[in-house]
Amino acid sequence: MTGKVFLLAVAIVAVLEGFFPFVAPDKWLETARKIGTEASPKTVRSVGLFLVIFGVSAIWLRKGF
Repeated sequence: MTGKVFLLAVAIVAVLEGFFPFVAPDKWLETARKIGTEASPKTVRSVGLFLVIFGVSAIWLRKGF
């Protein structure tokens, strides 16, 4: 992966991560608080693992084409 591609990937993540707090900050805060109080560390870890596997799979499939 070149530096330009990595920077592009980081920029896309930044846009996606910043979109909802910008568009609906109250709803975003409410959801973050709810997750923080209701979700267990095991649930958060499971969701994180799923997202990592999904992302790696998408990258792997994309490189195959």
